[in-house]
Amino acid sequence: MSENSRNYVKAIYTMDTVVKRTPDSAWSQQSPCDAWSARQVLGHFMWGAQNLTAAASGSPSPGERAEADVAGADPRASWGTTRDALLSALDQEGALAQPFKGPFGPSTVDDFLGIHTLDCLLHAWDIAKTAGADAHLPADLAAAGAAGIAGLGDAARSPGLFGPAVEIDSDDPAAQFVAIAGRNPA
Repeated sequence: MSENSRNYVKAIYTMDTVVKRTPDSAWSQQSPCDAWSARQVLGHFMWGAQNLTAAASGSPSPGERAEADVAGADPRASWGTTRDALLSALDQEGALAQPFKGPFGPSTVDDFLGIHTLDCLLHAWDIAKTAGADAHLPADLAAAGAAGIAGLGDAARSPGLFGPAVEIDSDDPAAQFVAIAGRNPA
């Protein structure tokens, strides 16, 4: 198991806790992501996880689908199926070395796990915020995520990535991560 995969599994279980605690009434509510409900945020993340599952197992990538369709009528059940398939695929011999063609170009599954960890943490926070809950982001992953986004410089603000950083006065790693990703942690 690589450091990227250990961190990713930790992030996956953070998302898992958030999804399990999200009330049914919150899934259709507007999230901190522009124009996305909590259901769409989860569906977006799940589609990326399904692409990783396919790459790790050497299967064809799933076709594009609307985010809400990926999450389905029962987001918790859809998430459980996606989570289990992903963790099973990542646990197979050679899975981390499989090629992965993501939004930043070709890499390996292991390399992309480092990037997708940030997506997992941020979207777990988005869903928790929508539900009025705390995502309980792991401090070590949040601090690494904030440093990773900062290291991208202006490229982090490219369309479809992160919004403008939010100025905050906090030394909390989760708040710093969320703020540099363009969300207001308050």
